[in-house]
Amino acid sequence: MLKEATIPAAGEAVTPAQNDPTKQTPATETPITAQEEQPGESDAEKTGKEGEGEEEQKRKSSRFSFRISQLVNQRRTAESQRDAALAALARLQKPLATDVENLDYDQRERLRHRQALREERVDEVQEQARFHDNVAREAVHEAVIARCESAGDPAVSEALLSIPLTEDTVDFLAESDKAPELVKHLAANPDLAARIHRMTFTGDGRRSPTATRASLREADRMLTAIVAKLGSAPVVRKATNAPNPGTTLNGGSPPPGASLHDLAKSEDATDYIKQRQAQWGKGSR
Repeated sequence: MLKEATIPAAGEAVTPAQNDPTKQTPATETPITAQEEQPGESDAEKTGKEGEGEEEQKRKSSRFSFRISQLVNQRRTAESQRDAALAALARLQKPLATDVENLDYDQRERLRHRQALREERVDEVQEQARFHDNVAREAVHEAVIARCESAGDPAVSEALLSIPLTEDTVDFLAESDKAPELVKHLAANPDLAARIHRMTFTGDGRRSPTATRASLREADRMLTAIVAKLGSAPVVRKATNAPNPGTTLNGGSPPPGASLHDLAKSEDATDYIKQRQAQWGKGSR
């Protein structure tokens, strides 16, 4: 039970509780602010949190850099394998003999047999070229998405979904460290984005190509100029043995409900990026 407090009579001196060891007030009864308890502690905590935020940002940046590096290497490997397959395909498609009229029956039969084997090999090598080309395309698309995600700005991801993108433009973005800024610039200038799309569109099976060699070079020059204004070194893209404008290994437009693998085959990269961004939004990475 609680004891009743003794009230001193009039004229009696009041003895401070702290002078009576048996009646000392617990220290917890007198609240002490954090500043009184440890001067400057809140500043230290704030500094510590800022430091932790900077470290987390560094780790995040490092993860994106590593991911982009992986994708760049994956793309280069796939392109090398695709080019090797295309070179082998060109050799297989050369005729075995031109002077068939002077061959006897047995020689013609052997030639026919060899030609049949080569035709089977042609189909196999063509499929290899398509596969490696598709792997390279997917790596390029993923690199663009990773570069935009690395900015940590939702506006960049929204901008990426708002602009039409061809393979040529995606290829440029994948190699530019200013991809987020360039994407936002194109989104803020839809007429410019549409113009570059027309200049770089090489057809998808439904729509005729609007790109020419001259327009592709001009679009590349325009994008390079924009990046220079954004304060970055220009992108230098090396030539490969990829198909010429107007031709694709995969070709055609993806069917309704197509997978990411099928969407990567399309010349227009917009659908791939939209579906991939939707997956990222659901946590599927």
